[in-house]
Amino acid sequence: RRLYTVRCAALAQRGNHLITTEMVFKNNPGFVFHDSCGFEAGSEEGFNSMKDFISDRANAKELQERIHAIWYCIPMDNPSRTFQRSEEKFFSECDTGHVPVVAVFTKFEALRPVAYGELKQQLKGLAGEECSMRIAQRVEEVFTNTGVWDRLCDPKNHARPKCYVRLEHIMQ
Repeated sequence: RRLYTVRCAALAQRGNHLITTEMVFKNNPGFVFHDSCGFEAGSEEGFNSMKDFISDRANAKELQERIHAIWYCIPMDNPSRTFQRSEEKFFSECDTGHVPVVAVFTKFEALRPVAYGELKQQLKGLAGEECSMRIAQRVEEVFTNTGVWDRLCDPKNHARPKCYVRLEHIMQ
């Protein structure tokens, strides 16, 4: 099985790779990744290269040349983030065909201190378990309030994620 990624800074240094260059992890050679060449920085050439790559690989005749999934990584370390132009462009202009897109929300744990800060006064005197539950609920609200998931799923988009994954504490 092959697995391709369109934009995941955690895999490699952004903007320094050709999308056609395969990245394979020695401990799991069955997964093959491709970096998007930094189109999020505004490079039209990088964006078009990524679009062509997806189109070519989504329709490849050989199974080992096909894209099986697109992992689109979105950092959540800024809870007041807006929908980025690169995200808007990818989801509104890229036709991924039958290839499922998975939104990967990285640095999700960064929403926890924000939620805690907003609830700090209300949490005084509560048991630890109750505090944790309220913080978790507020994290969900903060995430929802970013509007990112709703924008990704906009019916006007050519590409829409099938699901999402949250990455928290990945370096621990």
